[in-house]
Amino acid sequence: MNTKTLMKLGILLLAVSMLMSMGALAQVRYLNSTDGDDSYTGENPSNSPAGTGPKRTLEGAFAAFPAATTVHMAAGVYNFDQSGIGGGNDADGYTFSATKSMSFVVETYNLNNVVTLNGGPMLVNIGSANSISFSSASPGVQTVSFAPGAAANFTLQSGSLNISGVGTNGAGFTVGANVGTGGGQIIRTDGSLVGVPTFAASGVQTVVYNGANSKSAGGELPSSPFAVVLSQTAGTSVTFPNALTFGTTGGGLSATTATGAIFNALVTLTTATSAPTASVVNSVAATWTFNGGISVVSRVSGQLPVRNSGTGTLAVLGPLTLAQALAAPTADANHLSIVDNVGGGTLTIAGGLSQVATAFGGSLRRP
Repeated sequence: MNTKTLMKLGILLLAVSMLMSMGALAQVRYLNSTDGDDSYTGENPSNSPAGTGPKRTLEGAFAAFPAATTVHMAAGVYNFDQSGIGGGNDADGYTFSATKSMSFVVETYNLNNVVTLNGGPMLVNIGSANSISFSSASPGVQTVSFAPGAAANFTLQSGSLNISGVGTNGAGFTVGANVGTGGGQIIRTDGSLVGVPTFAASGVQTVVYNGANSKSAGGELPSSPFAVVLSQTAGTSVTFPNALTFGTTGGGLSATTATGAIFNALVTLTTATSAPTASVVNSVAATWTFNGGISVVSRVSGQLPVRNSGTGTLAVLGPLTLAQALAAPTADANHLSIVDNVGGGTLTIAGGLSQVATAFGGSLRRP
């Protein structure tokens, strides 16, 4: 065999090897909660040949299928326990903990267009370089509903969950009213959510930011949460690019560690009539900067909804506005009408003070 023949043979073998590798990296599998079974291999949309049909559980599919698989996911309710046959258990939630990426394409099945995930909490912990994505086979048609029947956590620990292909930038992915409420939390550690879901309820979610890295808030944070809690490694920060409204008594912004915060749009504190507003309380040695200002829409007499009670800095660089009030505010050496600075830290009011449409006489004043 001459040199040219050997070279051609080598090139051919290399090409075959590359094609095989590409095939291994881009496999297609099937998932069907109605007619599937986790004892099947998932290689075919129906069980023919026998044993090659679709998987039944989301957990089972993610665990069994190789990295980079595209999974055709039939619409249906995914809340079955197949752990008894070595499969997944969607009945107690959805845990993605292997370090790999996978894509789930939601398809209509038996005239149903909705994938319902109502088994319990969700954890995404797949490694920083990996991603799980959900998308609709036909844009605007198939949707996903993550709606546990009881209070549940939604945890983004590592890697990304990409829902931008479900509806317009994730709007077809609905987060149910029990997610992040009633003791449950939306927890973002070092993972991320790509796309903006539709939240089924407003003003009820507690969103916790922890982990060792600074980050920018994304789709995990509804525009009107109940509370945001900063619990990251001291010295890190969270940037909030969008306007936020805290509208429930007892809610608002707080911290358990010296986590910095940068708010680039307006933060509004409000509540129902005759009830204390939500509040902003910086009790830690960190700097919180409100570039978009703070608006207090309503409150009761004597409440100070903006408090710098730690040794850190609270800087309101945008307007500080009292838009409504139900009774006259208090004022002494340490108080503005709506601001309290008593922890030895630094209070900066650089965007001006104003009072609009109050129910009492007098003006907003700074001692």
